[in-house]
Amino acid sequence: MSNDEQERAEWDDAWSKMQHRNLESWNAAAIGQILTADWNQNEIVTITVTDNPAKFAPKVLRKSISCPSCGLDVGTGEGLPVSIYPTSRIAERELTIGFGAWMHNSCFAECTQSNEPTPIPW
Repeated sequence: MSNDEQERAEWDDAWSKMQHRNLESWNAAAIGQILTADWNQNEIVTITVTDNPAKFAPKVLRKSISCPSCGLDVGTGEGLPVSIYPTSRIAERELTIGFGAWMHNSCFAECTQSNEPTPIPW
């Protein structure tokens, strides 16, 4: 197995072991800061959230320090690195894309466990 293949196997294994939860209510302003400009929040039907493996968390871009759940800023050293996965319904199709974010530990703990498999980012 090459180094690239081994690193990819470690990446996939680490991400697959993370907690995947439902973000049942979210702060629209915070979500707007996290998403790219071409996402229409009115089309979002669900959002799930996954904590990030410590080894790989620094590789995920996080452009906002606002918690997607409560909307308050996550202080340095206080937050949990997560990926959020909004699902939008566009013309009868659903599209889900992951975005890096920071979340309060207590907000993440309040999210219910998802029945969906944990997404593994590329």
